[in-house]
Amino acid sequence: MSEFKNDQIIALSLEVIEDAEMLRTSVEALVLKASRLARLVDDEDAIQWLHWERVGYIPEGSELQNEYLVRTKRKISQTKWMPAPLADLENGLNSIEGMIRAAESFRPSGSYAIPQFNNQQKRMIELNSGVADFRRVVSAVRMNIQDFATRTYHERLFSHEAASIFEEYQGEVDVLLASTAQTAFTRYPRHSTA
Repeated sequence: MSEFKNDQIIALSLEVIEDAEMLRTSVEALVLKASRLARLVDDEDAIQWLHWERVGYIPEGSELQNEYLVRTKRKISQTKWMPAPLADLENGLNSIEGMIRAAESFRPSGSYAIPQFNNQQKRMIELNSGVADFRRVVSAVRMNIQDFATRTYHERLFSHEAASIFEEYQGEVDVLLASTAQTAFTRYPRHSTA
């Protein structure tokens, strides 16, 4: 692998890690960056997983799909799971959170204040229970992307450092071998051709 490509992988890995940790981008955008990283390192499992996150999961998928349904907290039970693309889940989450903010800002008043307050509380409970599954999945996907990028970053950084160390010592070993070989050749008996 070229040093340029390795440097590109290290830089992109670090960018994905920082985006995930600092929440500075949507999870949908994070999936796209992680997909690029997976293609650069040719990680077939990650490529497939991130494809499912972009387009959605299919019924009766492979063992790999089942693994990622569990890892991303999409699998709620043996028969219930969330197959929607991550963008749909993230948009649904944003929409429900907007409804929660609107419900929180409502101030009951007048002669129907008590029934309005009770309805508001009931609505808040419904919205919060609906948003929990979405938050869990979005958070799990972000965490799995961070793990993938961190693992890739350290693998590439270590392989780059190992190659640098090898190159450094290879020069020293070559000098030692050359001097040893010279001594060996001078001691080796020569046959004359006469």
